[in-house]
Amino acid sequence: MLKITCVAVFFGGLFSVLVLVLLPDPPATLDAWRQEAAFISRAFRRVIVPALVGAMVGGMALLASIWRALVRMRWFQVKAAVIAACAPTLHLFMRSRSLALQSAVARADGDLGAVDATLRVQLLIGTIAAILFALVVIGLGRIKPRLGQRYGRDSSGGASCRPSGPGG
Repeated sequence: MLKITCVAVFFGGLFSVLVLVLLPDPPATLDAWRQEAAFISRAFRRVIVPALVGAMVGGMALLASIWRALVRMRWFQVKAAVIAACAPTLHLFMRSRSLALQSAVARADGDLGAVDATLRVQLLIGTIAAILFALVVIGLGRIKPRLGQRYGRDSSGGASCRPSGPGG
């Protein structure tokens, strides 16, 4: 239940940031920019990243009991590779863009033109990429596609399910 809850909070947090903050028009006042930058930072720092970490810890706890069977499954290998490649990359990108937006808003000092709207667009693109990452990982974990693997042969250490000889 812990893993399912954390995955739901992670995905829901990403989706809420996308729909509530990044899809509407950019803020019209400097105070609104400050509120938006602070909300994005708090959402990632207090909800999205802790939920992702909780989901990974929950996944590692589940893995501990059946790791020998799972590491031979191609869907799990692909899922682990996607997480290992995308989670740190997306985290670093989103953190740098969020900090850059906060810095730009803090330096604006009453000048709305000093706030770079491209940072907001980059956050939008990063959030969409994170949602796609979440969908791929959730899909791999839920559907468990074979990816060309024949479980009867490939997961039993090379033993075949066919009878071995003329009488069975």
